[in-house]
Amino acid sequence: MFSRNQLYKTTATLEGCPNAVTSLSFSAEARFIVATGDFGAKVWDTSNMSEVALPPKVTQREPKQPKRAFQVASWMYFSSKIHVLILGSVRGDIYLLSWSNVESAFQVFRALLPCTPGDQGSQVVAMDVFETVVTNKTGYFVTATLDGHIHLRSLTTAGTQTIFSIQLDKSFNLGPVRFGKTRDVYVFGTIGGGIMCLDRATGEIRESHTRGPVPMGTVIIGRSESLFVAGTGQDFQAYRLQDIVYRQTYTGPGRLIAPISKDIVFAEEETILVGGTDSGMAIVYDTQSGKVIQTLQYPRGGLVQSVASCTLKNTCFIAIAGSILDHPSDILIFKKHRKAPTNISGLISYPTFVKLPKTARPYIRWLIWPVIFAIFYVLTNSYFYEIKSMICAIVIVVQPERMGARLRGSVGGSEAWELWLAARSFRSVMGLQRSY
Repeated sequence: MFSRNQLYKTTATLEGCPNAVTSLSFSAEARFIVATGDFGAKVWDTSNMSEVALPPKVTQREPKQPKRAFQVASWMYFSSKIHVLILGSVRGDIYLLSWSNVESAFQVFRALLPCTPGDQGSQVVAMDVFETVVTNKTGYFVTATLDGHIHLRSLTTAGTQTIFSIQLDKSFNLGPVRFGKTRDVYVFGTIGGGIMCLDRATGEIRESHTRGPVPMGTVIIGRSESLFVAGTGQDFQAYRLQDIVYRQTYTGPGRLIAPISKDIVFAEEETILVGGTDSGMAIVYDTQSGKVIQTLQYPRGGLVQSVASCTLKNTCFIAIAGSILDHPSDILIFKKHRKAPTNISGLISYPTFVKLPKTARPYIRWLIWPVIFAIFYVLTNSYFYEIKSMICAIVIVVQPERMGARLRGSVGGSEAWELWLAARSFRSVMGLQRSY
């Protein structure tokens, strides 16, 4: 069992969403959190948990307008300290907003219109960014629409540029899209088990499989691309990405209402998973064992399908939100403090075939000093007695009375006793001897 200080605790409840939340997302360093739905988009500054005003273009007004009803949202952060929020609407519009530190507000700096305005098939149903924190001057984001279009775009301070735009066959039932570590795009079908890998430059299909789980409502891919985890209805299932081989199931609660809408996210360097449910809570799983670590309760109950996470050096955040149509929804933010993770591989490089138990790893560093001492002994063996005598002489000169009492009756004490007498004489000559 996990101790209480290893569990997440509620740190804030954000109110104001009049309807179901369809997506949640933290910005870099958990500075902001955004919630989307048919009410539009709402953003909070997590430093004081206050809502941030958004431009009228992305604020929902009555009657409800599809171009201001947002299904998905993602963040980017550039080295110029610019937070960028990307919103995808039900009508197919994509809005890019940047945070202004001067005005303490978000501003729309780019609006991308749908390919076929007025067509319901243009609805943005999935989105992913290659890097939340952009390591160079160019960021990348991919979007998928209901009619099977996939658009990969680059983003710089100068604007956006389309890298490729393709349309898949309607039989594929396009669902989640995710970037791989090389910027290739993985596309998952909601039904049928279809999985495709698209070339990052051309959009051509590099690989295609039909052995994925059914359904796949949400999907996440590990940073190493060794596995992916898909929401399959009641549960979440992990598969090896290379050959689509089943690995593990993360079991959800028995109640099932909306089979393909529950989010799942990694957290804490991918050591845990957080998944939504239809049972008034989110569940925190151990990634390796599949065991439930903690349940995060949602006081209003019902559907809790939107979840998000952000892992910092000493703090971890998880957010969950209500997803019941035509009912107000709250956002709960959970927080956990932790010690900064240590990278033991930086101390010793283990062969790939060696797997040390996690409980043994902290003790490795304590074995290093005996090893260093043994190496020192071997290298200085011929001079070891002289070095030892020198150290003893220094100690005896500093503490003659205490050391003399110990050495007088010690084993092999004759040599040590003579050394002590010499040290005492030395102290007398130097004027260091105490008067008795």
